[in-house]
Amino acid sequence: MTHRNTPKAMERRIARVLGGKRIPLSGGLSFMPGDVISDKFLVECKLRGSSGKKHISIEKEWLKKIEKEAQALAKFPLLVFKYKNDKSDYVILNLKDFIKLTTTQNKEGRKNG
Repeated sequence: MTHRNTPKAMERRIARVLGGKRIPLSGGLSFMPGDVISDKFLVECKLRGSSGKKHISIEKEWLKKIEKEAQALAKFPLLVFKYKNDKSDYVILNLKDFIKLTTTQNKEGRKNG
């Protein structure tokens, strides 16, 4: 049984929430983009340990990598992180992409409303 606080379990859960799929072996193969892919997003997942203070350093290289891979696939890049033994997932998204997503959502909401 997979423990819920493993990177693989996190990737599966994020894929389920976003209606996407987990990319197997993504961390071990440099040519495999992201950890999860959905219709709109390419996602890099990071799970951080729980010893001591809970903190994460966001490496610029993670952001550059997922942005480059997402652009090649015409997806929005997301960096999702979680602390072990914590219930919340956190999302990092470029402000420019956030504005595109919210503008699109607002326009679709007005059409359907």
